[in-house]
Amino acid sequence: EFKDERYIDKKEIDLLIAWVESGAQKGNPADAPSTDALVANGAGTTLPESGWWIGDPDLVVQFEEQVYVPDQVEDWQPTIQMPVPEGAHENPKWISRTELNPGGPWVHHIVSSHMGVGVPGRGPFSYPAGWGVLLPEDPFITVNIHYHKTPGEGTAVEDLTRAGFLFYEEGEVIDHVVETNLLPHRGWTIPAGHPNYEVNNTFEIEEDIYLLSMGPHMHYRGKAMRYELEYPDSERETLLWVPDYDFNWQFLYEYKEPKLIPAGSTLHMSWWFDNSEGNRFNPDPTASVQYGLATTDEMANARIYYAPTTPRGIVVGEPLPEDVLTRARRDDSLRRERSNVFDPSVDDFSWLEEDSK
Repeated sequence: EFKDERYIDKKEIDLLIAWVESGAQKGNPADAPSTDALVANGAGTTLPESGWWIGDPDLVVQFEEQVYVPDQVEDWQPTIQMPVPEGAHENPKWISRTELNPGGPWVHHIVSSHMGVGVPGRGPFSYPAGWGVLLPEDPFITVNIHYHKTPGEGTAVEDLTRAGFLFYEEGEVIDHVVETNLLPHRGWTIPAGHPNYEVNNTFEIEEDIYLLSMGPHMHYRGKAMRYELEYPDSERETLLWVPDYDFNWQFLYEYKEPKLIPAGSTLHMSWWFDNSEGNRFNPDPTASVQYGLATTDEMANARIYYAPTTPRGIVVGEPLPEDVLTRARRDDSLRRERSNVFDPSVDDFSWLEEDSK
């Protein structure tokens, strides 16, 4: 039902068990595949020569200069602009694929204005044929980047995270303009030592939509997560059940075929957390935990990507519908006004010392 599902069938499991029980004999090294370009990434295993999983990008953006992350930082979450090179993007274009290229392991996760979300275990962001997001001319591209490292003398790093875009070509048709919603749930406290704390939230679907994908997000105490749909006739269906959540492998669950969700449905979301000593990833089982930005805090997010069901029939290269262009420009303008963008050229980190305590 989902693309690139991470399962193995019973035949494959039996084969692995038989191999282990027979002594896990090593095969002929001459038959082993080349490991020259093997990289752990949700998009595949062999990095193309371009250095990008999406191939040669049509547009590459990056920080204006390297971002210095000082010794004293453990968790820091600035919003940083990625300026578009002069003359590189002068007309609105439809995004087909995007890729976030973090500058190093100190990048905990990235939430971007136009490139989706970058978290451990997740590869490039690709839209199905006919689905896309409009990148207006002279866009204000930002990333809210969560830096996380062990603080202390000599631990400072310099980061230069990049992003790449592939655009639809002229003549291709956009039927569905993609929207997203983080669906965060706050206002709860996980008791110290609790092995199976549950929190729940709901979201009302007000119009017919196609659900493209779901991306649950928690931190180190995250244990399990479920998306469940209640239809207008009260029938219920489990859309996604992640029984063994792993912070290091936060997959985006994308349907092979986008799923029709009728207006009047209710999305029920449930998260479970293990704040006990039995959770080997738990930073501190003696602490009560709430929703927060630090890795040692927790989150209960249930991001969805979707689009209205009515096909738009927008031909790339032809005049854009006024409502689509106006909305893209308006969203970009609001982002410029509201973003508290970090200036890498400023070297006064006295405020950061207070925020990092």
